[in-house]
Amino acid sequence: ALPNLLAGEELVPELLQEAATPANLAQSLLAQQEPRRAAMLVERFLAIHQQLQQDAGALASGAIAKLLEK
Repeated sequence: ALPNLLAGEELVPELLQEAATPANLAQSLLAQQEPRRAAMLVERFLAIHQQLQQDAGALASGAIAKLLEK
């Protein structure tokens, strides 16, 4: 899952094909709702969000300006 790749660790289980059973999905969701686990996930997801939030418009316009200066 993308969050796991971005975090460099397993934050959420990757239930693929045969592993994606109703019981496994329910168990996974219930585990993530445990208060300490949920708080940790929120913290880690916010960190990932801040890491990805790079003001793409400003970066793009800066790159274009550098190209135009040449």
